[in-house]
Amino acid sequence: MPSDKFTQITHDAFLKYILSDRGAAIAFMHNFISHEVASQLDIEAYEIVNSSFITEKMRSRMADVLFDVPVKNTKERVVVSILIELKSSPEKFVGFQLLEYMALAYRAQIKQKQTPQLIIPLIYYHGKQHWEYPELKDYFGKLPESVVSFLPTFKCLFIDLKHKSDEEIDSIEDDLLRTAIYVQILRFIDSIDRSILIRTFRGLRTDMGRNYLHYIFVYALSNSNINPDIFINFIDDFPPEVKSEAMTTAEQLRQKGIEQGIEQGIEQGIEQGIEQGIEQGILKGIEQNTIAVVIQSDKNGIPIELIANITSLSESEVRVILDRNK
Repeated sequence: MPSDKFTQITHDAFLKYILSDRGAAIAFMHNFISHEVASQLDIEAYEIVNSSFITEKMRSRMADVLFDVPVKNTKERVVVSILIELKSSPEKFVGFQLLEYMALAYRAQIKQKQTPQLIIPLIYYHGKQHWEYPELKDYFGKLPESVVSFLPTFKCLFIDLKHKSDEEIDSIEDDLLRTAIYVQILRFIDSIDRSILIRTFRGLRTDMGRNYLHYIFVYALSNSNINPDIFINFIDDFPPEVKSEAMTTAEQLRQKGIEQGIEQGIEQGIEQGIEQGIEQGILKGIEQNTIAVVIQSDKNGIPIELIANITSLSESEVRVILDRNK
């Protein structure tokens, strides 16, 4: 069973974990670095960064993902660092953050008497809000060109996930990365039907590893409008091990929601009465479609014990729902 820490996944941490897989990392660089740049790099020979000039302070402030990649057709081994910044929301002064990071890195290289190692920054933006990456000169208003020329300038590769077409994503050959990208796109979709689930999860395989599968399901179910009923019916077509992981994850999240709801209910109970607070907490933790099944089943005369069995709720949870909806 994967650790409970996997039930809390931030947007940036999700892709960072996916890129810990070598195949996914290679596919990411091939598909999200411009062809002009990628064609000059030996991406398959990349190494997860071990650059000595990266200090712990720099790691904590920037550098979501950092890869060392050899340059092709050079007499000596020349390596560039690919700095991948994962952003789920716009940041007004991100250009200055990148400038500071790169300046510190180059200064550290010089202090350590290293041959300067080029850093290529790439921002991967996967948020819902509109965001256009500004160049440094854009922060300073309308200045004469002769004055603007004193600004430090550098190129930054900027990827906005919302602008990626299905054809571009489908061209990603690595199943893990392609699935992860489509899972992120689910956040942009209000109504998710079966065809979208097929497109999103068709690349899942049992040999991806349980932790990667768990990460994908937790992120998808926690950050999108997937209807649980549609999802449960859909996963019947999964390979047995993938189906088992999906069901386990869905149940873990449901139970965690109930527990969190109970905790919130107890906190409310301090002011409103413990019993009422716990009832409200339980209801908050149970999916609305499950509540509807409980109510309709009761109207049809189905016993509480059988309703609990059908919905995987406890009998006490069923009673709370029925009492609150009389």
